[in-house]
Amino acid sequence: MFKYTIRCAYALLVCCGMLACQSREDNHAAEAAREGNGGVVYGGNFRWNFTEQCESLNPVEVSTVAAISVVRQMHEGLVRIDYRTMKVEPGLALSWDVDSSRTRYTFHLRDEAMFQDDNCFPGGKGRKVVASDVLYSFENLCTYTEHNVGFNQLCKDILVGADTYYQASRKGKPQQHLEGVNVMDDHTVEISLVKPLPGFLYLLSLPAGFVIPEEAVKAYGTNSKIGAGPFKFAKETEYPKSIVLTRNPNYYRKDTMGNQLPYLDSLSISFMTTKEAELSEFMEHHLDMAYELPGKSMKEIVEKDIEAFQGNPPKFILGNFPELMTQFYVFNLQNPFLAKLKVRQAFNYAINKDEIVDNVLVGQASGPAIYGICPPNIDGYDIKQFSGYTYDPDKARALLAEAGYPDGKGAPKLKLELNTGGARHAKVAFEIAKQLEKELHIQLDLEVVPFPKKMEDEMYARADIFRSGWLADYPGPDAFLNLFYGKNVPENAAEPSFPNTSRYKNPDFDVLFEKAVQTVDRAESYRLFAEAEKLMLADAPVIPLWYEEIYILLQSNVHGFVINPLRMMDCSQIYFKAPEKREKK
Repeated sequence: MFKYTIRCAYALLVCCGMLACQSREDNHAAEAAREGNGGVVYGGNFRWNFTEQCESLNPVEVSTVAAISVVRQMHEGLVRIDYRTMKVEPGLALSWDVDSSRTRYTFHLRDEAMFQDDNCFPGGKGRKVVASDVLYSFENLCTYTEHNVGFNQLCKDILVGADTYYQASRKGKPQQHLEGVNVMDDHTVEISLVKPLPGFLYLLSLPAGFVIPEEAVKAYGTNSKIGAGPFKFAKETEYPKSIVLTRNPNYYRKDTMGNQLPYLDSLSISFMTTKEAELSEFMEHHLDMAYELPGKSMKEIVEKDIEAFQGNPPKFILGNFPELMTQFYVFNLQNPFLAKLKVRQAFNYAINKDEIVDNVLVGQASGPAIYGICPPNIDGYDIKQFSGYTYDPDKARALLAEAGYPDGKGAPKLKLELNTGGARHAKVAFEIAKQLEKELHIQLDLEVVPFPKKMEDEMYARADIFRSGWLADYPGPDAFLNLFYGKNVPENAAEPSFPNTSRYKNPDFDVLFEKAVQTVDRAESYRLFAEAEKLMLADAPVIPLWYEEIYILLQSNVHGFVINPLRMMDCSQIYFKAPEKREKK
């Protein structure tokens, strides 16, 4: 397979170099740039693109890669993840203590953290972040709204009093105080859990855990965009669709050399819907980064102009590496046909995943997901213990016949809903539809919709099968297996279900999952997760397809860019600088 790669133990990519030409706006920024300690340079506008639009910029409502990536630049929580080491580090909290029961966390807030300037504050000046803001943020998170997806991630069955508070708000009878969060003083807040949860700090680093000011919510409602992160919201345009963030001069963090973060003046995020358009804009130097690119396109570009990548200095930096992401299709288990286990198993055996990876994705994957839902690069979690579903059309046909549909006779036509994904998902869907018709005589009607609509339809089960995928929020198997936790499914089938969109329920799975997330010893925890995953795979609520592998291009004047298996971007430490030529050896 063709590869020009940059790899290391943590799938880390740190790139630097020179940009051949820039827009007038960027040149102007470069002229005004100043140099900091260690040679870092302040100023400039970093530009990148998503093919799918953000469904929201409210931390409790975001669930897509695009929205989460943007929101992470604007907001901060008590803790954050070091994107290089993937470990939890202090955020708005300078330190914390955990009691002997491991259910009570006491966070000590730093004194220098400030909310971004905005007219919702007196005089338009952002104020200091205090402990009462943490309480308010959790109460906001535990308040029912139709699009609140963060509650299930961070609070449900986790935070003391959260479920009671949520249900009361749902009935229009909000409580006066959230029991599990207590303000000790302006700099100290105590959070109490229902039971020990070793991964709680990782969950706290998610957007659901971001701290927001009450003044902003009162002023703007769910459209509030004020946080304590390195960049603040500046504007959003519709035609063409774009979001611009600008430097937050009151951000508290500094780098290891004492430089105030962030370095950049601004971030510009566009939303071109095809990867071809994104790649074209990058090659014309209108974007500083392009990622999730087709492997075939990368091969052609490098072969056409190898000097652009191997020059001294190069024009472009190219890397590729596996992510903590799995692509799969979700069955709507409320459909009577798909509620039959042998039907779902037949679908899994009927799909040739190698064909999809090799001839549709053209190598843009780290291998077909024949083992399970968890990708292979979770440290300490051996996915090869799962047999998964290999391509076996004879077995698929036999299972479908046993389910009462020999040669597909009597089987209904099914609706497969997908988002565009830069046209890649449509190509995969056509191939899968072709394979299912060939092997099982099952017909699929394909419907391509914008990503926000696909997400909403999936949560409300408005189609029979959904294209889906999951990028881990943190590096553990529970980040994927939480998608199948039955207690996340609402009792009322008319209500949205997230993240368990298949509405899969297996009490034995739930017991194993709950034990695993509460177990401190990692080896024992992973053993329990593996037992749970085996049960889920046997029940086949989804069709695992492949593990994601990403190609990324950077203009070679980009320094300090770090990307990791979680696709978390810390734009606060990116800067532009022309490199010196490498010495020939």
